[in-house]
Amino acid sequence: MNRIAACLAVGSLITLSACTKGSVSGTVTDGLSKAPVSELRLLARSEAPDQTCKVFETTTDASGAYSFGELCAGQTYVISSGDEARFFTGNQEVSGDEQSAANELTAWRGPEGVGVYLLKADGTMESQRTKADVASATLFETEQSVRYPTGTPGSWPAVASGEYLVLIGKATIENQQMFPLIESPEVKFNPDREGLTHFSLGQEWLYIGAKIDEGVYTEMNTELDTSKVVMAEHGDRAAQYIPADAVPAGKYAMLTKKARRTYMFEIGAAAPAAEAGDAPATE
Repeated sequence: MNRIAACLAVGSLITLSACTKGSVSGTVTDGLSKAPVSELRLLARSEAPDQTCKVFETTTDASGAYSFGELCAGQTYVISSGDEARFFTGNQEVSGDEQSAANELTAWRGPEGVGVYLLKADGTMESQRTKADVASATLFETEQSVRYPTGTPGSWPAVASGEYLVLIGKATIENQQMFPLIESPEVKFNPDREGLTHFSLGQEWLYIGAKIDEGVYTEMNTELDTSKVVMAEHGDRAAQYIPADAVPAGKYAMLTKKARRTYMFEIGAAAPAAEAGDAPATE
C-alpha cells in the first residue's frame, strides 16, 4: 500500500495533510549587493493543527539556493529568515500543494526595532549613538535662531566608500533629518543672562545646517542624491540605506526637529555643502 493510500485508510484529514508533500525552492539574494546569500537559515511556518506540519527549516547553499521538500499539502507557509538581523521582501507566502522552483527572496540587513546604524564594507552593522547635546541661540541683534552641537566626537564615526548609513524603523526614517555641519568663525549671540550685551562660544564652531558669515545667516541643506538611496519595507520592518556617495563629502548631523541630542558623522573628506534652494533637505 502506498503512502497516500495508507493515509486514506486512516481516514484522518490531519494525517492526510502530513502524508501528502509539496516542495518549494528558490534563491535568496542580498538587496544591496545583489549577491547570493549563503548559509542563511530559513524557516517555513504554517498554522497547521498537526505539529509535524507547523515548522520546516532549511539553509541556503553557496549559490543562495534553498529548498523545502517536505511541506504539508493543504497548508499555507510563510518563509522567514532565521537571522533576526535580516528580513525579506519578495514572495514569502507559499503553498504546501505546489511544486515550485522559482520563489525568489530578497534579504535586507536590519535588526527589528528602530535606530541608526552603520553598515560597514565587510557586511557588519554597528549601532550608532548620539555624540553631543543640541543647543540653540539667537544671532546678535536678530531674531534668527541657530542650532549647534555642544561638543564634537573624539573620533568621528566615518562612512567610507562602499558603506551605508542605515535608518531602521518607520519612525526613524520619518523623523530623522540630515544636515551639514558648517564651521563658522566666532559668532556673537544675543545675551542669555542679564547684564551681558552678547555672548559667543569663543572660537570657530560647527553649526547645524547654517553658515554664519559676519552675522549673516545662510541656511544650508543636505544635497542628497535620492536616486542612490535604497528603501526596503515589509510589514512592520523598514530600512533606508544611504550610501556614502549619496551626499557630498563632509561632516553631518542627524537629528529630529526637537532633538536634544544629535548623531554626528564624517563622510569622506571635507567639501562645501549646498546652499538652501540648490537641493531639498532630507525631511
